Amino acid sequence: MASKAPSRRAPSPAVLEYARALVEFAEGRRAEPPKAEGAVPAAELYLALRALGRDPVEVAKKARERWERQRGESPKAAPPAAPSPAAAGAGRPKAPAGAGRVILKAKSIGGRLSDKGRVKAVFADGTEYSLDASRIRGIHYLDGVYYVEYETENPEFYAKHAAPEIPQLAVPLGFSVKEEVEERCKGCGKPILWDADEPYCPRCGWDDFPGYEEVRVKKLEVKASLRDELEEFAERLLGTRCELVELLYRTPAGGYWPKGVDLRDVKVKLPSAEVEAAAVAENPVFEESHWDEAETYERKFEGKYLILMLKTGLERWDFALLRIHGEPKLDLLERLAKEEEERGMKEKEEARRREEERRRREEEEKRKWSDPSAVAKEIASKLPDWADAAYVEQKAVWGEDADVVTYVLPAKKSRRGEGYYTSESWRAVGVDVPERFLEPLAGKVILRDGTVVSAKRREGWGKYVELEVEPSGRRP
Repeated sequence: MASKAPSRRAPSPAVLEYARALVEFAEGRRAEPPKAEGAVPAAELYLALRALGRDPVEVAKKARERWERQRGESPKAAPPAAPSPAAAGAGRPKAPAGAGRVILKAKSIGGRLSDKGRVKAVFADGTEYSLDASRIRGIHYLDGVYYVEYETENPEFYAKHAAPEIPQLAVPLGFSVKEEVEERCKGCGKPILWDADEPYCPRCGWDDFPGYEEVRVKKLEVKASLRDELEEFAERLLGTRCELVELLYRTPAGGYWPKGVDLRDVKVKLPSAEVEAAAVAENPVFEESHWDEAETYERKFEGKYLILMLKTGLERWDFALLRIHGEPKLDLLERLAKEEEERGMKEKEEARRREEERRRREEEEKRKWSDPSAVAKEIASKLPDWADAAYVEQKAVWGEDADVVTYVLPAKKSRRGEGYYTSESWRAVGVDVPERFLEPLAGKVILRDGTVVSAKRREGWGKYVELEVEPSGRRP
């Protein structure tokens, strides 16, 4: 079984315009059905509806029903210019009798097929289920979600995992079932690994490895192509055919940047890249610069382009230049930019509220714990019954970064004098005091009545630490 993404022979602007009008009529946003100058090729109309992110069969059905209701004609009558999947060369198998189609939202899909031809899919809520690979009719992707067109006799079973429709900006992905050869352990049947030229089974180990055998398996492979993704996304965004002509890189060390172009922030995740900003520009100019060169260079592009700023790596961006064929519609781009602007304003407002809350909390903590005697009383109140005092320990922790931590340990009175002893193996005393307010008491012993005395710390016997109370710090 194999299914390819829609043909790159995009429909003409006139057919795209007719398809938009047909969608509006089918969805009740247009009073009269669209009229075309001459015949509308069914194949082009089918592709145009797919490019708009619509199911051509559903659009045709809704448009026909509305057209018939308006004219009071027989239900068997057909509206003009119905899209034809067969004419478009879609090659989709017909659904079994009584089957319905659902659009499933999945976080992942693909991999090895079971003996029954089913492939694992992880739905958006984390639920795992297997799908019959032969019933998958299309796969689209947008913002981390795979939209799987699936035929089933029981649509209600999948209702909670289904979407009402494929989003307009979702890009189609090619997919196919391929047969591969896997090397598997003869004992447990799991795939083996190789250490240089030596095979072994991670499950059975080296000593009990019984050998391996070659097994033919089928896998569902979902294909992603950056060029196809960008062109499909651009066509859905602007409503006209777009062609990728250049990718210009940008890193912290230099690269390209568009001059005089108003890039609008948008956030759209495609399978191979994330779109962070977009703009439509005529005859754009890109300036090339590098951190170790004083000279800059310019590259000019003639014509009208959609510029997409892509996040393609940890510290790398690419500017995708797509030549626009036809007249672009900018309403969807404006809507995305406005939504991102509103989201950014909400994030800033939320950050401002969090900062105000942090400052308020800090002021409250400062009023409560700025006096060390109040901290000492809090520590004394949390001592376990068997402890005679507490010791505020401070030590450096060495890891990826050095840090200093302050915490409270319980202490027992020494039988050999007026000092105390403690141990790192004892559980620390839990106190509801921020660490920065414990720091002034570091190296001090806190008695049960909240009195603070100075002490010298020295290693004792075994796991214990001796706390020698200084004469000046002793209680009378």
